[in-house]
Amino acid sequence: VLSGILFGDKAYMDDELYDQFQTNGIAHILAVSGLHVSLLYSGLEKLLQKRKSIIISLLSVFLIYCYCALSGFCTSVIRASVMTVLKIFSVKLNRRYDSVCAATFAAILLLLFRPYLLFDSGFQLSFAAAYSMGVALPYIQGKFLKLSNRIRSERFYSLGSSSLVIIAAQIGMMPLIAFHFLNFSPISILINPLAIYLASLILPLGLSVFLLSFFFSTFLLYFL
Repeated sequence: VLSGILFGDKAYMDDELYDQFQTNGIAHILAVSGLHVSLLYSGLEKLLQKRKSIIISLLSVFLIYCYCALSGFCTSVIRASVMTVLKIFSVKLNRRYDSVCAATFAAILLLLFRPYLLFDSGFQLSFAAAYSMGVALPYIQGKFLKLSNRIRSERFYSLGSSSLVIIAAQIGMMPLIAFHFLNFSPISILINPLAIYLASLILPLGLSVFLLSFFFSTFLLYFL
C-alpha cells in the first residue's frame, strides 16, 4: 500500500485489496497524481516557509522534478508539476497566479509533445479535476461561507473548507469516471476527504523513510 501511495507501484498489492480501493472510489490514492505533487509542495512550503530565496525556490523545483522522475513522468504528475512551478515563479516575479490559466498552459505543453493524450482517460480526469477546482471551487466556497455565517460557526467553516477542494474535484471527474470505468461510488464523496487527510500524513512520512532507508534499512523496516 505504501509503495502504491508513494510511487503508484501496485505490483505488491493484493488484487482483492486493490478492488476494494476501486469500489470505494479512492483508488486514485494509489496512482501518483496531482494530489501527491500538491501534498509534496505543501510540505516543502511549510518546511521552508521562513526561507524565500531564489535558491530555495530552485531547490523546490528540483525536488518536484525528482519526484516526477520517481513516478515515471505520468500525465497527472506533469500537469501538477507544471502548475506548481508556475505558482513558485509567479510569487518570485510578483505576478498573480491563476490556476485555470496554469492548467491550460500545462495542457497545451503536454499536447504539443503528445497530441494523442487528449483521448487518454488519465489526461481527461487530471484536467477535469484541475478545471473544476479552478472554476467550481470559488463558487462552492462562496456558498459555504454564507452557510457558515448563517450558523455563525468559524470552526464549521475551517473544518469544511478543506474538504471543498476534494468535493469540487470529484464533481468534475464524476461523469468521466462513469464513462471510462462504468462505475461510480457515491460514497466516495464522503470517504475521499478522510482518505486524503491520511494520505497527507503518509506521503511525507513515507518519503522521509524511503530516503533514510538507504542509510538505515534494517531499523526502518520495523518502523514501516
